[in-house]
Amino acid sequence: MDTARPVLAGALIYGVIFAVQTLATAYAAAGAGWGAPTAFALILVGFAVFVVALSSWGRTAIHDQTGGLSFGPDERRLLWVAFLVVLLVGIVVMTAAFLAFCIVLGASMVAISRQGYGEPPATAVDTFALLNTAEWSTVWLTAIVFVGFSLWFFARLAMAYPATVDQRKVQVLTAWPFSGKRRALEIALTLVLAAAPGVTLLVMFNLLSDAVLGAWPGAAQTAVAAGADALSVNPVLFGFAALIYGAGKLVLVAAPCAAALCALYIKYRTENEISPPDPET
Repeated sequence: MDTARPVLAGALIYGVIFAVQTLATAYAAAGAGWGAPTAFALILVGFAVFVVALSSWGRTAIHDQTGGLSFGPDERRLLWVAFLVVLLVGIVVMTAAFLAFCIVLGASMVAISRQGYGEPPATAVDTFALLNTAEWSTVWLTAIVFVGFSLWFFARLAMAYPATVDQRKVQVLTAWPFSGKRRALEIALTLVLAAAPGVTLLVMFNLLSDAVLGAWPGAAQTAVAAGADALSVNPVLFGFAALIYGAGKLVLVAAPCAAALCALYIKYRTENEISPPDPET
Protein backbone atom coordinates (compact mmCIF):
# COMPACT_ATOMS: atom_id res chain seq x y z
CA MET A 1 0.00 0.00 0.00
CA ASP A 2 2.89 2.40 0.79
CA THR A 3 4.23 1.81 -2.72
CA ALA A 4 0.86 2.25 -4.41
CA ARG A 5 0.06 5.52 -2.65
CA PRO A 6 2.56 7.76 -4.49
CA VAL A 7 1.64 6.10 -7.79
CA LEU A 8 -2.07 6.74 -7.31
CA ALA A 9 -1.50 10.26 -5.96
CA GLY A 10 0.67 11.24 -8.92
CA ALA A 11 -1.76 9.64 -11.37
CA LEU A 12 -4.76 11.46 -9.91
CA ILE A 13 -3.09 14.89 -9.97
CA TYR A 14 -1.76 14.35 -13.47
CA GLY A 15 -5.13 13.00 -14.62
CA VAL A 16 -6.94 16.16 -13.51
CA ILE A 17 -4.37 18.37 -15.27
CA PHE A 18 -4.53 16.24 -18.40
CA ALA A 19 -8.32 16.41 -18.44
CA VAL A 20 -8.33 20.21 -18.36
CA GLN A 21 -5.54 20.32 -20.94
CA THR A 22 -7.53 18.01 -23.23
CA LEU A 23 -10.62 20.19 -22.97
CA ALA A 24 -8.55 23.32 -23.63
CA THR A 25 -7.04 21.67 -26.71
CA ALA A 26 -10.49 20.67 -27.94
CA TYR A 27 -11.82 24.21 -27.49
CA ALA A 28 -8.74 25.53 -29.31
CA ALA A 29 -9.63 23.25 -32.23
CA ALA A 30 -13.13 24.74 -32.11
CA GLY A 31 -11.69 28.24 -32.44
CA ALA A 32 -11.47 29.43 -28.82
CA GLY A 33 -8.58 31.86 -28.54
CA TRP A 34 -7.78 30.96 -24.94
CA GLY A 35 -7.55 27.22 -25.68
CA ALA A 36 -4.08 26.91 -27.19
CA PRO A 37 -2.10 28.96 -24.62
CA THR A 38 -4.00 27.32 -21.77
CA ALA A 39 -3.29 23.85 -23.15
CA PHE A 40 0.40 24.67 -23.60
CA ALA A 41 0.70 25.97 -20.04
CA LEU A 42 -1.00 22.84 -18.71
CA ILE A 43 1.35 20.63 -20.73
CA LEU A 44 4.26 22.22 -18.86
CA VAL A 45 2.49 21.83 -15.51
CA GLY A 46 1.64 18.22 -16.29
CA PHE A 47 5.24 17.52 -17.26
CA ALA A 48 6.43 18.94 -13.92
CA VAL A 49 3.91 16.81 -12.01
CA PHE A 50 5.04 13.75 -13.97
CA VAL A 51 8.67 14.42 -13.00
CA VAL A 52 7.69 14.87 -9.34
CA ALA A 53 5.91 11.52 -9.46
CA LEU A 54 8.94 9.88 -11.11
CA SER A 55 11.18 11.20 -8.36
CA SER A 56 8.92 9.79 -5.66
CA TRP A 57 8.71 6.41 -7.40
CA GLY A 58 12.48 6.34 -7.85
CA ARG A 59 13.17 6.99 -4.17
CA THR A 60 10.77 4.20 -3.26
CA ALA A 61 12.34 1.72 -5.69
CA ILE A 62 16.01 2.57 -5.14
CA HIS A 63 16.26 3.91 -1.59
CA ASP A 64 13.11 2.27 -0.17
CA GLN A 65 11.95 5.69 1.00
CA THR A 66 8.16 5.78 0.90
CA GLY A 67 6.40 9.10 1.14
CA GLY A 68 4.15 11.58 -0.56
CA LEU A 69 4.82 13.86 -3.49
CA SER A 70 7.01 16.90 -2.92
CA PHE A 71 9.11 19.38 -4.85
CA GLY A 72 12.64 19.56 -3.46
CA PRO A 73 16.24 19.18 -4.62
CA ASP A 74 15.62 15.68 -6.02
CA GLU A 75 12.73 16.90 -8.14
CA ARG A 76 14.63 19.96 -9.39
CA ARG A 77 17.54 17.79 -10.47
CA LEU A 78 15.27 15.30 -12.19
CA LEU A 79 13.33 18.08 -13.91
CA TRP A 80 16.59 19.38 -15.35
CA VAL A 81 17.59 15.87 -16.43
CA ALA A 82 14.20 15.30 -18.07
CA PHE A 83 14.56 18.55 -20.01
CA LEU A 84 18.06 17.63 -21.20
CA VAL A 85 17.00 14.11 -22.21
CA VAL A 86 13.97 15.41 -24.13
CA LEU A 87 16.20 18.00 -25.82
CA LEU A 88 18.87 15.46 -26.78
CA VAL A 89 16.37 12.88 -27.99
CA GLY A 90 14.49 15.55 -29.92
CA ILE A 91 17.60 16.85 -31.69
CA VAL A 92 19.06 13.45 -32.53
CA VAL A 93 15.79 11.75 -33.48
CA MET A 94 14.64 14.71 -35.58
CA THR A 95 17.96 14.66 -37.41
CA ALA A 96 17.57 10.93 -38.02
CA ALA A 97 13.97 11.52 -39.14
CA PHE A 98 15.15 14.13 -41.64
CA LEU A 99 17.71 11.70 -43.07
CA ALA A 100 15.04 8.99 -43.29
CA PHE A 101 12.71 11.43 -45.03
CA CYS A 102 15.42 12.26 -47.57
CA ILE A 103 15.89 8.55 -48.34
CA VAL A 104 12.15 7.99 -48.76
CA LEU A 105 11.88 11.15 -50.87
CA GLY A 106 14.76 9.91 -53.02
CA ALA A 107 13.01 6.58 -53.61
CA SER A 108 9.81 8.44 -54.55
CA MET A 109 11.67 10.70 -56.97
CA VAL A 110 13.21 7.67 -58.66
CA ALA A 111 9.74 6.13 -59.02
CA ILE A 112 8.32 9.37 -60.44
CA SER A 113 11.23 9.71 -62.87
CA ARG A 114 10.68 6.15 -64.07
CA GLN A 115 7.09 7.06 -65.01
CA GLY A 116 8.39 9.74 -67.38
CA TYR A 117 6.96 12.83 -65.70
CA GLY A 118 8.87 15.66 -67.37
CA GLU A 119 7.05 18.31 -65.38
CA PRO A 120 5.12 18.26 -62.12
CA PRO A 121 1.73 16.61 -62.80
CA ALA A 122 -1.36 18.82 -62.81
CA THR A 123 -3.08 16.64 -60.22
CA ALA A 124 -1.84 14.93 -57.06
CA VAL A 125 -0.04 11.64 -57.59
CA ASP A 126 0.15 8.79 -55.06
CA THR A 127 3.91 8.28 -55.23
CA PHE A 128 3.78 5.19 -53.03
CA ALA A 129 1.67 3.47 -55.68
CA LEU A 130 4.55 3.98 -58.12
CA LEU A 131 7.20 2.26 -56.00
CA ASN A 132 8.55 -1.08 -57.18
CA THR A 133 9.75 -3.91 -54.93
CA ALA A 134 13.28 -2.55 -54.53
CA GLU A 135 12.03 0.92 -53.64
CA TRP A 136 9.49 -0.43 -51.18
CA SER A 137 12.27 -2.48 -49.59
CA THR A 138 14.30 0.71 -49.21
CA VAL A 139 11.37 2.51 -47.57
CA TRP A 140 10.68 -0.33 -45.13
CA LEU A 141 14.36 -0.79 -44.30
CA THR A 142 14.66 2.93 -43.64
CA ALA A 143 11.64 2.85 -41.34
CA ILE A 144 12.95 -0.16 -39.42
CA VAL A 145 16.42 1.39 -39.01
CA PHE A 146 14.91 4.69 -37.88
CA VAL A 147 12.64 3.07 -35.26
CA GLY A 148 15.46 0.81 -34.08
CA PHE A 149 17.91 3.71 -33.78
CA SER A 150 15.35 5.83 -31.91
CA LEU A 151 14.72 3.04 -29.39
CA TRP A 152 18.44 2.41 -29.00
CA PHE A 153 19.25 6.08 -28.41
CA PHE A 154 16.43 6.51 -25.88
CA ALA A 155 17.54 3.33 -24.10
CA ARG A 156 21.08 4.68 -23.84
CA LEU A 157 19.76 7.77 -22.05
CA ALA A 158 17.06 6.06 -19.96
CA MET A 159 19.42 5.25 -17.10
CA ALA A 160 19.75 8.99 -16.45
CA TYR A 161 16.50 8.77 -14.48
CA PRO A 162 17.41 6.16 -11.83
CA ALA A 163 21.07 7.28 -11.75
CA THR A 164 20.04 10.86 -10.89
CA VAL A 165 17.69 9.65 -8.17
CA ASP A 166 20.36 7.31 -6.77
CA GLN A 167 23.43 9.53 -6.93
CA ARG A 168 21.54 12.70 -6.00
CA LYS A 169 23.23 14.73 -8.72
CA VAL A 170 22.43 15.39 -12.36
CA GLN A 171 23.29 12.36 -14.48
CA VAL A 172 22.75 12.43 -18.23
CA LEU A 173 25.77 11.56 -20.35
CA THR A 174 27.56 10.43 -17.19
CA ALA A 175 24.93 7.68 -16.93
CA TRP A 176 25.62 6.59 -20.53
CA PRO A 177 28.03 3.76 -19.50
CA PHE A 178 25.22 2.06 -17.56
CA SER A 179 23.54 1.20 -20.86
CA GLY A 180 26.71 -0.04 -22.55
CA LYS A 181 27.94 -3.60 -23.01
CA ARG A 182 24.88 -4.50 -25.09
CA ARG A 183 22.59 -3.46 -22.23
CA ALA A 184 20.69 -1.02 -24.49
CA LEU A 185 18.87 -3.94 -26.11
CA GLU A 186 17.84 -5.29 -22.71
CA ILE A 187 16.65 -1.84 -21.62
CA ALA A 188 14.67 -1.26 -24.83
CA LEU A 189 13.02 -4.69 -24.73
CA THR A 190 12.22 -4.33 -21.03
CA LEU A 191 10.58 -0.94 -21.58
CA VAL A 192 8.56 -2.25 -24.53
CA LEU A 193 7.35 -5.26 -22.52
CA ALA A 194 6.59 -3.10 -19.47
CA ALA A 195 4.60 -0.58 -21.51
CA ALA A 196 2.82 -2.96 -23.91
CA PRO A 197 -0.04 -4.12 -21.61
CA GLY A 198 -0.82 -0.56 -20.51
CA VAL A 199 -0.64 0.84 -24.02
CA THR A 200 -3.01 -1.91 -25.19
CA LEU A 201 -5.52 -1.07 -22.44
CA LEU A 202 -5.32 2.64 -23.23
CA VAL A 203 -5.97 2.00 -26.91
CA MET A 204 -8.97 -0.12 -25.96
CA PHE A 205 -10.19 2.67 -23.67
CA ASN A 206 -9.89 5.15 -26.54
CA LEU A 207 -11.93 2.85 -28.77
CA LEU A 208 -14.57 2.48 -26.05
CA SER A 209 -14.70 6.24 -25.56
CA ASP A 210 -15.07 6.75 -29.30
CA ALA A 211 -17.93 4.25 -29.41
CA VAL A 212 -19.76 5.82 -26.44
CA LEU A 213 -18.91 9.52 -26.71
CA GLY A 214 -17.73 9.84 -30.28
CA ALA A 215 -14.24 11.12 -29.42
CA TRP A 216 -10.85 9.87 -28.27
CA PRO A 217 -9.50 11.33 -25.00
CA GLY A 218 -6.03 10.67 -26.39
CA ALA A 219 -6.75 12.96 -29.37
CA ALA A 220 -8.62 16.06 -28.23
CA GLN A 221 -9.29 17.29 -31.78
CA THR A 222 -11.68 14.36 -32.32
CA ALA A 223 -14.11 16.12 -29.98
CA VAL A 224 -14.68 18.76 -32.67
CA ALA A 225 -16.39 17.95 -35.96
CA ALA A 226 -14.71 19.18 -39.14
CA GLY A 227 -15.55 22.83 -39.71
CA ALA A 228 -17.46 23.13 -36.43
CA ASP A 229 -16.94 25.93 -33.91
CA ALA A 230 -18.11 23.97 -30.87
CA LEU A 231 -17.44 20.62 -29.22
CA SER A 232 -19.38 17.73 -30.71
CA VAL A 233 -19.40 15.82 -27.40
CA ASN A 234 -20.49 16.52 -23.85
CA PRO A 235 -17.50 18.38 -22.32
CA VAL A 236 -18.11 17.01 -18.81
CA LEU A 237 -18.18 13.39 -19.98
CA PHE A 238 -15.24 13.95 -22.32
CA GLY A 239 -13.25 15.59 -19.53
CA PHE A 240 -13.98 12.65 -17.23
CA ALA A 241 -12.83 10.22 -19.92
CA ALA A 242 -9.66 12.29 -20.35
CA LEU A 243 -9.06 12.19 -16.58
CA ILE A 244 -9.23 8.38 -16.60
CA TYR A 245 -7.01 8.23 -19.67
CA GLY A 246 -4.43 10.62 -18.19
CA ALA A 247 -4.31 8.78 -14.87
CA GLY A 248 -4.10 5.50 -16.75
CA LYS A 249 -1.01 6.68 -18.63
CA LEU A 250 0.85 7.01 -15.35
CA VAL A 251 -0.51 3.92 -13.60
CA LEU A 252 -0.42 1.54 -16.58
CA VAL A 253 2.59 2.77 -18.55
CA ALA A 254 4.82 5.24 -16.70
CA ALA A 255 4.91 3.46 -13.33
CA PRO A 256 5.75 -0.01 -14.75
CA CYS A 257 8.46 1.51 -16.97
CA ALA A 258 9.89 3.47 -14.04
CA ALA A 259 9.96 0.35 -11.87
CA ALA A 260 11.65 -1.62 -14.65
CA LEU A 261 14.32 1.04 -15.16
CA CYS A 262 15.04 1.22 -11.44
CA ALA A 263 15.32 -2.57 -11.21
CA LEU A 264 17.73 -2.66 -14.16
CA TYR A 265 19.75 0.19 -12.67
CA ILE A 266 20.16 -1.64 -9.35
CA LYS A 267 21.25 -4.73 -11.27
CA TYR A 268 23.79 -2.80 -13.35
CA ARG A 269 25.02 -0.89 -10.29
CA THR A 270 25.76 -4.18 -8.59
CA GLU A 271 27.54 -5.51 -11.67
CA ASN A 272 29.62 -2.33 -11.88
CA GLU A 273 30.35 -2.51 -8.14
CA ILE A 274 29.16 1.04 -7.54
CA SER A 275 28.10 1.72 -3.98
CA PRO A 276 24.91 3.76 -3.49
CA PRO A 277 25.37 7.10 -1.70
CA ASP A 278 24.29 7.66 1.87
CA PRO A 279 20.48 8.23 1.69
CA GLU A 280 20.81 10.96 4.30
CA THR A 281 23.20 13.07 2.20
